[in-house]
Amino acid sequence: DKSLYNLSMNFVTKHLNRTSLENLKRNDIRVFKGEKEKVFLFYRDKIAVISKDSISTMKYDDFHHTIWQSDIMDRNVPDVEMKLDTEDGVFEKFFHNVFGSTSQGKQFAMRVIGYALQRYRDLSNMRAIILNDSGMDDAAKGGTGKGLIYQALSKFQPSVIENGKAFRADRQFTFQNVNIDTRLCFIDDVSPRFDITDLFSVITDGLYIEKKHKQPIKIIPENAPLFMLSTNYGLQGSDESHLRRRYDLGLDKYYGADKTPRDEFGHQFFVEWDERPEQWVKFDLFMMKCVQKYLSVNPLKSWYNPAIALKQLRADTHSEFPEIA
Repeated sequence: DKSLYNLSMNFVTKHLNRTSLENLKRNDIRVFKGEKEKVFLFYRDKIAVISKDSISTMKYDDFHHTIWQSDIMDRNVPDVEMKLDTEDGVFEKFFHNVFGSTSQGKQFAMRVIGYALQRYRDLSNMRAIILNDSGMDDAAKGGTGKGLIYQALSKFQPSVIENGKAFRADRQFTFQNVNIDTRLCFIDDVSPRFDITDLFSVITDGLYIEKKHKQPIKIIPENAPLFMLSTNYGLQGSDESHLRRRYDLGLDKYYGADKTPRDEFGHQFFVEWDERPEQWVKFDLFMMKCVQKYLSVNPLKSWYNPAIALKQLRADTHSEFPEIA
């Protein structure tokens, strides 16, 4: 009805203007910030509640907190009692391949994944996660699986990816792709000249989301996204300040240009799992296992990786210094 349309448009232009909106009472909505001893994963049908000793589910009607719509994953909660078979899922096999050279390294990597899925932010333990190759040299050798680690985490939370070669934390509009609901910011393939100290204030003090032609928004540390970086090089920084602000994960040289996860498993992870629903179940249950391992040692301390330490020594001194020493 055109007359009804014209009447409604007249009402909008007359009453819903900036002046009238400024007179409305402000309603501050407190978005759920998580709990220290539990991790909440928001599935389409239910909420998975994970503690160090148990995995349970709850209905949304019983959850009396506010979350963003984007926090809800587009899949149902896995049935923890479902006995599909005794074989590990393909993602868990991949994880074992890239972190399984030492038992301590794999356990640490699983706990770092659990840390990345924890919504609660402990202000005394704010860290960035750095994905690196465990090879002793600094040659650029992509394809080891760092991108799959990010993709796995992005299946649980709103995420953005940035070009590491062009990323500068101190530039205007650096975080224009980040939104107030973003929980993971992946800076992919940073160069050896990348200065991670530029991120320290962002990690511990929060950040400003500044988009072109819009008012900047301050994001406090409790609501700021987790930062994850990938690199093939040693990044400078091995003093106490760096150790308190980063978790370094070294991926073993199991995959590369001549052998990819798709070559080994015969399909592309995640995008081809609609035809393999059991892989989603096994993937979710493995990630929940990572959460439980993290909660059992919270707060998580850094683990010494000799290969990463050697790369950092080269970055802090000179590329030839370790061999000369």
